[in-house]
Amino acid sequence: MKNIERFLKYISYDTTSNPYSDTTPSSKKELILAEFLVSELQHLGITNAFMDEFGYVYAYLKAKNETDKTIGLIAHMDTSFDASGENKA
Repeated sequence: MKNIERFLKYISYDTTSNPYSDTTPSSKKELILAEFLVSELQHLGITNAFMDEFGYVYAYLKAKNETDKTIGLIAHMDTSFDASGENKA
């Protein structure tokens, strides 16, 4: 899959947050994207990818050698209730 196709797939998920919720994540819809991201990472060969009970996705890719630097990637998966992306595709 090309990067643009992958990006368009990611943004097709409705991940609108719920400002009235007292749960994490604030809506169960957010977990659907998180589960998909875990499967994507595993498909790419990152076998240790997983999602915790709060919908956070984790994965670790070991450096090829000890001199390579480690980087971290962090992303926000939900969209604002005030600017929902629902049915915008």
